[in-house]
Amino acid sequence: ANYYVAKRGILAQNIVHLSIPLTNQLSSDQFAPIKAAIDAALSSQVEAIAIAWTQPSRVECNSMTSAVTFGFMPGTCANTCGFGTFSPYYNTNSKRPFTDFRIRPSMMLAGLTINDVKAMIDRGVASDGTQPRGKAELMSTSDSLRSLRALIYPAAQIGFALSPSVNIEIKNADFISGTTDTLFYFQGLASVQQIETNQFPPGAVADHLTSYGGILEGGSGQMNALDFIAKGATGTFGTVSEPCAYAAKFPDPLIMIKNYTSGQTLIESYWKSVSQTFQGVFVGEPLANPWGR
Repeated sequence: ANYYVAKRGILAQNIVHLSIPLTNQLSSDQFAPIKAAIDAALSSQVEAIAIAWTQPSRVECNSMTSAVTFGFMPGTCANTCGFGTFSPYYNTNSKRPFTDFRIRPSMMLAGLTINDVKAMIDRGVASDGTQPRGKAELMSTSDSLRSLRALIYPAAQIGFALSPSVNIEIKNADFISGTTDTLFYFQGLASVQQIETNQFPPGAVADHLTSYGGILEGGSGQMNALDFIAKGATGTFGTVSEPCAYAAKFPDPLIMIKNYTSGQTLIESYWKSVSQTFQGVFVGEPLANPWGR
């Protein structure tokens, strides 16, 4: 938290100090006073929240970022394959989500180690205004169910159709390796190989569509989304409870790429790309802005 405050010049009045149980998962009763304390401490000028911890990452079946933003959604836990409250921020042009919708999108400054988090923050700061050019890889892997984003991506938006900065490819492979210019890496496997062989530019995003990638403390039997952060991504996403393979519960590559490359921040672009956020945890350096001017 202190490192991020120093790097981004966060004002003292916008810092909320909390005492939170060191546990993988909070109950809704444990979370209620935490949510109340956050809401009471922040002024109406604050539009988004950086959460400076890794554990806990969830409140029962809800992700921590959803719970902090919307409050706990109890009705979703009886059937996590169902749908929760639709995000009013989804695919909008809003620049002030709290002003417009009374919500503050949140993102976790999380990592497998403190050094991973600091390096992620450094990459986010370093990305600002760099106007990078490179590739977006939508992987159509041997796991067709988890590759649904590549399978439903509109053919008319392949190549440079969406942005002159990014060449969008549907790649029929299980992974990429040895790349230096992958700005977006949307995976379709429960466990991704050879991430460490790639050199992701500052500000790059990488995530995989799987059931439990957002259980940040590990132990789910599937790859932790934080592995992407440890190996060079600046933002990632994963779900904390069984979502079933619904595209609405995961980042939409088209919306994400369009918003990010148009100059919006990482937190704006990622949040606007998911319509059903209650299970998804957003991780990254919120203010990263590679295409900002």
